[in-house]
Amino acid sequence: LRAHVGCAVVQQNGCLALAQISYSVDSKIKVPTAGRIEAVVGAMRAHLGSPAVQEHGCRALVNISASVEANKIEVATAGGIEAVVAAMGAHVGSAAVQQVGWTARVIISGAAEDKNRG
Repeated sequence: LRAHVGCAVVQQNGCLALAQISYSVDSKIKVPTAGRIEAVVGAMRAHLGSPAVQEHGCRALVNISASVEANKIEVATAGGIEAVVAAMGAHVGSAAVQQVGWTARVIISGAAEDKNRG
């Protein structure tokens, strides 16, 4: 993702690959999140106009975050919530972006709120 920041298709496919890799709980625990989260958030920021990048980016953040509390906090700290909100705002007509974006907001925001309370 870092080598081809300007290419939306590469970013889209990279986010999709990270979403798939991050789907299982095993991979969330065993594969380091370092770099993955920043790469996804960076792709989403660089290609806000691409609904495919936004959908796959949101899905990657959901899969990285789901079931692992530490990952949720990392995503929130890296600007994941802001990236998701921006994606949803930029693609109000995309049911896919809205659906996965809402899921991401619920999962990630809960961790961020818990961290702020504690």
